[in-house]
Amino acid sequence: MKTTKILVSLILLILIYFSLSGCSNELDEVKEVTAVSDTLPGESAYNVVMHYSEKGHIQFTLKAEQLDRYSTISPYIEFPKGLHVMFYDSIGGIKSELTANYAISYEGKKFMEARDDVVVINHEKNQTLNTEYLQWDQKKHIIFTDVFVKITTDEHVIFGKDGFESDEEFNRWTIRTISGKLDVES
Repeated sequence: MKTTKILVSLILLILIYFSLSGCSNELDEVKEVTAVSDTLPGESAYNVVMHYSEKGHIQFTLKAEQLDRYSTISPYIEFPKGLHVMFYDSIGGIKSELTANYAISYEGKKFMEARDDVVVINHEKNQTLNTEYLQWDQKKHIIFTDVFVKITTDEHVIFGKDGFESDEEFNRWTIRTISGKLDVES
C-alpha cells in the first residue's frame, strides 16, 4: 500500500512536470507570435501626399507610394518604396527636393534616414547631391552622411570620400576627404 502511494505520487509528479514544461513551450510560441505582430505596422497608407506647414505657409510636401507607421516604444514611419520631398520658399516656389528609394523617420527624435539612390537638388543654386545614405536631423536643421557623396554644380563635380554635412536646405555644405577638379582663387 505504501509502495502504491509512492508510485502514484511519482506518476503524479511526472505528469505535473510534463504539463508544466508543455506550458512553457506554449508561452514561447505565444511570445514568438506576439513578437511577429509587433513588427507589423499599426497603420499603412498608399499613394500618400502630405503637406507640412508652419504659420500658414507650406514648408514641404512629401509624396510616397507607401507609408507604414509603427507604434512601438519609439514610434517611427517607414517608406519602404521610397519618397519624394519638395521644400518651398516663402512664396511657394520649390527651392529644393529630396528623393530616395527607402526612408525611415523616427517621429519623437525628429530624425530621418534615407538610403538607396538618394538625390538632393538645390534649385536656387543649381546643385545636386548624390549618395547612397543620408541622415536628416530636424532638430539641428542639418543633413549629413559619412559615406561617399558626389556634388554637381554648374562649374564642378566634387566627390567626398568620407561624406559631408550641410544645412537642411543644402545651401552651405562641407565635404570630407574632397576630390575633383576645383578652381582656386589666389
